Amino acid sequence: MSTSVPITVRVNVASPYNVLVGSGLLQTLGTRVREALPHARRVFIIADDACSQWTQLAIASLQAAQFHVENTHFIASEENKTNDTAHHLLLQVTRAKLERNDAIIALGGGLIGDVAGFVAATYRRGIAWVQCPTTLLSMVDASVGGKTGVNLLVDDELQKNMVGAFHQPALVLADVLTLATLNDRAFASGCAEIIKHAMIAQSVPKPDATLTLESLQASLPTLRSNPAAIAKLVAQNVALKACVVERDERELKSDGGRALLNLGHTFAHAIETIETAQANTQSTPGLQHGEAVALGLIAATHCAAALNLVSPTYCDDVRATITAANLPTRVHGLPPTADLITRMHADKKTIAGTLRIIAPTGKGTAQVITNPPLAALEAGWNAIR
Repeated sequence: MSTSVPITVRVNVASPYNVLVGSGLLQTLGTRVREALPHARRVFIIADDACSQWTQLAIASLQAAQFHVENTHFIASEENKTNDTAHHLLLQVTRAKLERNDAIIALGGGLIGDVAGFVAATYRRGIAWVQCPTTLLSMVDASVGGKTGVNLLVDDELQKNMVGAFHQPALVLADVLTLATLNDRAFASGCAEIIKHAMIAQSVPKPDATLTLESLQASLPTLRSNPAAIAKLVAQNVALKACVVERDERELKSDGGRALLNLGHTFAHAIETIETAQANTQSTPGLQHGEAVALGLIAATHCAAALNLVSPTYCDDVRATITAANLPTRVHGLPPTADLITRMHADKKTIAGTLRIIAPTGKGTAQVITNPPLAALEAGWNAIR
């Protein structure tokens, strides 16, 4: 297995770290963890149940670098993203006798990173952790920024990421060769976050004029067959997210900042709580996170159009880009709009009971909208039914 020279993106937060993107990087994991954490002796891998091939490669590399390695795995599902799972993992980490200088390694998609990072943030009041994302979605979004957490089931209603912590990784290693094992649906799911980034690329501290809906409409349909192009696009998206996180690490700015990265997510998180939701591209209920985000982007854009922030033509451009990525544009099985809006109020961006959403305002720009009118929210939901 050949290894490419990685593209390095520096994330300059309170505890800075590097994001390495390239091909064949997992076989160098041991050396790179040793460089980032010279005092670590033991590492504990928390992996996706579907990543056994990559787990074995990671273990071999870490052992070659003289680490004592233990590992576990679980099925990555929202139902397993719970305090009970975190508690079980904490028991295993404790039995593995990890100390303050040791590290946890997350190997899998965004859900694995959320849970493993939360375990690292809470074990001994916080130890180092390393992200090894193996899905496109986690590479371009979830692995960078230090958000960790688990879901809560409140009165039989799933509330996403309600328990968690900001805990930045010590290193992110994104090996794009792992994407070869993804099915087409999972790969497309990651494209939703790339599209989201294009929709805010001019509102970030370091605008990226090359990441546009037009460029993605041309590149996404053939992206999967070009690992070098994937690595370049992943690094481009990581750099965009990094510059946002650097200016607002804990999402405290009320007028944008890191909150812009939640474009489409207030709608998406509401959709994800509905077991009967079925994408128009699938024959059975159940949506992946990126599919819900794609639908949320369409809903947010139509909500913005109802507020005269964007044109109907821009709504068409967003829908066309999502279609080019083989993502859903409609969803069946939704409850009445009033129920959906109630679910939206459970979103973490809600302040003092007031709903806040992120809405596009033009090509590559977006802003926070506080207490959007009911008619605008209805227009958003109607656009994806």
